[in-house]
Amino acid sequence: MQRLLWVFVAAGLGLTVQGLRPPAPRSADAPSDRFSALRAMADVDFLAAAPRPIGAAHHEAARDFLQQRLTGLGAECEVMDSVVDGVPVASLVARFPGSGAIPGAVLLCAHYDSVEAGPGAGDDAMGCAVALEIARALTTAASPPARDLIVLLTDGEERGLLGARAFLLGGDGTLPPHPLAAATALVLNFEGRGSGGPALMFQTGQDNGAVLGALARAPHPAGSSLAKAVYERMPNDTDLTVFLRAGLQGLNFACLDRFASYHTALDVPERLDPGTVQQMGDQGLTVARWALDEAGDFRAPDAAYFNLYGRTFIHHPLSWTPAITALAAMLAAYVLRRMRARLAASALGVLLALLAVCLPAIFIFGLTRLFPSLFSLSASHASDLHLRLSGLSLALLAAVAAWLMTAWTARRWPRIDADAGAIGLCLLGAIAVAILMPEAAFLLLVPCFAISAALLVRGAGAPTLLARGAAAVTITSLSGLWVYNLLLALALPGAFVAAALAAFTAVQLRPLWRAAPSR
Repeated sequence: MQRLLWVFVAAGLGLTVQGLRPPAPRSADAPSDRFSALRAMADVDFLAAAPRPIGAAHHEAARDFLQQRLTGLGAECEVMDSVVDGVPVASLVARFPGSGAIPGAVLLCAHYDSVEAGPGAGDDAMGCAVALEIARALTTAASPPARDLIVLLTDGEERGLLGARAFLLGGDGTLPPHPLAAATALVLNFEGRGSGGPALMFQTGQDNGAVLGALARAPHPAGSSLAKAVYERMPNDTDLTVFLRAGLQGLNFACLDRFASYHTALDVPERLDPGTVQQMGDQGLTVARWALDEAGDFRAPDAAYFNLYGRTFIHHPLSWTPAITALAAMLAAYVLRRMRARLAASALGVLLALLAVCLPAIFIFGLTRLFPSLFSLSASHASDLHLRLSGLSLALLAAVAAWLMTAWTARRWPRIDADAGAIGLCLLGAIAVAILMPEAAFLLLVPCFAISAALLVRGAGAPTLLARGAAAVTITSLSGLWVYNLLLALALPGAFVAAALAAFTAVQLRPLWRAAPSR
């Protein structure tokens, strides 16, 4: 049975790979009310023909092109000239009137400027093209929606969110905000930090339960409350930051893969994955279509949300986290009792599990600092292949080290209950995270439930194999996504964090190899 469990681990990793692949793009002749990535790519091709920093020739050409596209879709479109921090900006503001039955507009936001170093296909010609294609699909409805639709294509995002600030807050001196700013109720922002992989919804406003419920109806929703919690603690900003600070509700979408493209000459249309564009557009269109006819202020109690088994999107009220944690604790305690785990042996097992997670991560941290030329941020930018091979190799090294360390120690010192320690560390970690960062608790609660439920099944037959196999699939499919996403988000200088999660995953899997007691 133990050897067969590796088949389930491989299946879990296969689901991870599936979850990291965006869906196939729809063709240019797709139904008019559907989002088509290939229609959107035509806009990307023009916008990303050259870099678009403020003052560049193609910057003005891109603005003119976008204005013509919006006017052609039937929008009331204008150029908003302003000055922010001494920098002149010219954002595009387009309004598609609704029936006026419900006040408060839905705003689609992206920025059309780019850095000087590259043509910005992913950052952010993709976002502009997605907003245009969503607006086009929404205009095919037989009757206007209850709310107005606004498309805001900002200028100067790369210089400090200048266009978004001018629109919402006004420019230098007495330059006023745009009149439509006061009418905005929900903002959907489309960004890029790469040019491939899944289009992740990584940031929301407060009280996000309602908009998360709408996102869950999209064909391939992707995102996590863990990403939201981490991003809120980072110094990074996008245009959506301006709106969230003003108390508006919003969702932020971006891709992370093909990181070598970001802010470089490699950010060209040929490297942009149309599947990524499709997934971003499907999610944005689903939420926008719902919001345009939804009464209320788009607010409901915050939700915890994540992807499991690759593409399954799970969400529940964040307020349930304490009860879910308490249930996990009771189930784990019951399982430990059935295992006849002793307190001293279990405590030593927790210490062993903690060392098995920390020591490989510390070693990899030292390795990345000892050889900065191999593991620097510039090395991460240099090659996607180098980032993936180096980062995933370090994660695999950490997982193997943790597995061998717990197995060897448990055999050499039988007084240490490594399996009980793994369950105990997982539970203690879940409790700590549920208190300190409840949005991220799922990353430990799901494995805790999976391990405990699997160990409830006794005997050496097929039911035990299937129960433990299901737990192995659950743990690896969840953790595998996050090992890879952390690697993309933190790059090689932060590879030790992804390695720590990989090591923790190996520790979590160990109890599933425990000999099953007879009935």
